[in-house]
Amino acid sequence: MSCPTCGSTPCSCQNCRKCGLNPCTCPCGTCGGYPCTCGIPIDMEGRVNLDPNYCSVCDGDTSNNIWFQPGPPGYPGKCKLDLMTYGQVYKVLRRVPCAKKDLLRITTDQCLVRLANTTPLIRPDKEDNRIAQQRLMKNSLPFYTVLRGNVGGDPGHG
Repeated sequence: MSCPTCGSTPCSCQNCRKCGLNPCTCPCGTCGGYPCTCGIPIDMEGRVNLDPNYCSVCDGDTSNNIWFQPGPPGYPGKCKLDLMTYGQVYKVLRRVPCAKKDLLRITTDQCLVRLANTTPLIRPDKEDNRIAQQRLMKNSLPFYTVLRGNVGGDPGHG
């Protein structure tokens, strides 16, 4: 992916149209990183936090967040991101609609922000099936009118 500001990968903004500085200090619109990290691959097998006992990647708002498990009263909670790989985070982002919003709220880690901004959400199978059924039934008659001999669909015949 290329930077939407300058069009290159990785970002090489000079005299940016947004901030006017050389080099640009704006975060990339695609990956959210500064400097732009669109062209740098993420190791999906790698752990998000290499030392979860020392620090946490959950440095933002942890209230009502799917990435954070609150502890019992008087005890600190647990950041679920600290125990996950980038691949696991990617799978959650693909399937849970509120995951992206919560991830952007809870962390400032550039790799996670980029992953959240570049991972598309997939529609559930039920939604795909419902859309397919609507397309099939759009120009068809209900089965009971056809079974009664009313193949034209006119009311009162049958």
